[in-house]
Amino acid sequence: MNKTITFTLLFLINNLLFSQDWKNIDVPVKLDEGYKWKLHPQSDDFNYQALGNSKNLTFKNRWVDSFHNPWKGPGLTEWNENFSEISDGYLKIKAGQKKGSKKINTGCITSKVRIKYPVFVESKVKISNSSLSCAVWMLSPDDTQEIDIIEAYGSDNQNNEWYSKRIHLSHHMFKRSPFEDYQPTDDDSWYFSNGTTWHEKWVRVGIYWKDPFTLEYYIDGEKVRVVEGMDVIDPNNYSETKGIYKEMDIIINAEDQTWRASNGLTPSKKELKDIEKNTFLVDWIRIYKPVMTDEFLSLQKQQELEKNKEVNEEKAIVSNDISPSIIENRESISVNTLTETEQVAQTKAINNNTIPEIVKRTSIEVAKIENNSKVPTDSLKTHNNLIKENLMNQEVTVKENSINIDYQSFTMHQTKDENDILEITSDKYINKVQLLTHKLNLFQEFTIDNKTTKLNVSKLPKGFYYINVLFDDKLATQAYTAKD
Repeated sequence: MNKTITFTLLFLINNLLFSQDWKNIDVPVKLDEGYKWKLHPQSDDFNYQALGNSKNLTFKNRWVDSFHNPWKGPGLTEWNENFSEISDGYLKIKAGQKKGSKKINTGCITSKVRIKYPVFVESKVKISNSSLSCAVWMLSPDDTQEIDIIEAYGSDNQNNEWYSKRIHLSHHMFKRSPFEDYQPTDDDSWYFSNGTTWHEKWVRVGIYWKDPFTLEYYIDGEKVRVVEGMDVIDPNNYSETKGIYKEMDIIINAEDQTWRASNGLTPSKKELKDIEKNTFLVDWIRIYKPVMTDEFLSLQKQQELEKNKEVNEEKAIVSNDISPSIIENRESISVNTLTETEQVAQTKAINNNTIPEIVKRTSIEVAKIENNSKVPTDSLKTHNNLIKENLMNQEVTVKENSINIDYQSFTMHQTKDENDILEITSDKYINKVQLLTHKLNLFQEFTIDNKTTKLNVSKLPKGFYYINVLFDDKLATQAYTAKD
């Protein structure tokens, strides 16, 4: 059994590394400094064979040979595993008349692994010359959120001419009870390119699901459509202000859609006998996730080492024998400095109460500020212990926050009515938020105890920044570019 698993894994790895049909095609989306694209293992170049209702392990490791739930399809559609196959280097989604029935059999496959923003998905396809819908799309497990990477109707029938020259680039937000369906209806959701009839050529269609409120569509590597903002993504607020945020399955299929069939846009029995005319071809599908570059990771680690070094140096100073007069002098300076810092912080808080400044104090210094008096020298031992305890807590915090560096642990988007406000949300309680310059210098920092917070970025100098969010067990980070 172990040998079989090992062989299968090696085969999958080799297939991904050495047989990628897209290896010379760049991802058209440029990431911020410090990040690069990493290929997701759900990607598939279909350079193997998997036929009928007994598809092999290579296929089954990546795909389910059906829809993602027991539903068999809309209208006359009935998905059947015998109508999906992989051969000649292509995924083939076929269609034909079901024997002894008015039903139309087509193929449908679903990814084994779900994906979530930020992610880039692209597929090279040749849609069929049929009235059926040919689609590569994503759908949440509860069927409430959908992103259509490509949805096209390629028939050369006269009554389908308008659709045959367009590719539908859209998304849906659903409410299940009572059922409601929202999708954009603007003209740009139907992509038109100089009268191209799409079933006559291969085309690459991709989407960059950047965040819950931003979708970018790409045709043959060119960005052709951007959908962003709550008012376009989910104006009816079916997501309770969260946008398109759920994990999704990738689905590739063909179907006879009810709204088209009711308008006469459905294949005839004669047309369905022509298998070649009713076959949707997929050359490959690739999925990429953004990850930190090795250089960025090295900088993060170096920064953590420097912080640890500073903590250790302070700890060493405290542990040495220091005369009471030196301690008193140092603490007097700290009190004066903190008083000035507090004044600055208060002024900034008045002007910008959404980004409180952090004033770092030991427990002794807090007491000194409140009492406005020096610490008596006869309690020096107790004070030193308090300082040591504070420094040890800082060191533990640094170590905890360096356990795991993660890109996706929080969502960041500009609010609908306030473009200068970045809203940060997470499914975990956030301990601290840091704003760093592109050189990883700390620009601003504040602590919170909530799953959501807001950053006012209206006063930020133009440039590139990193936003770090610290949790109990990890450090998550995303990039931000201030344009003004």
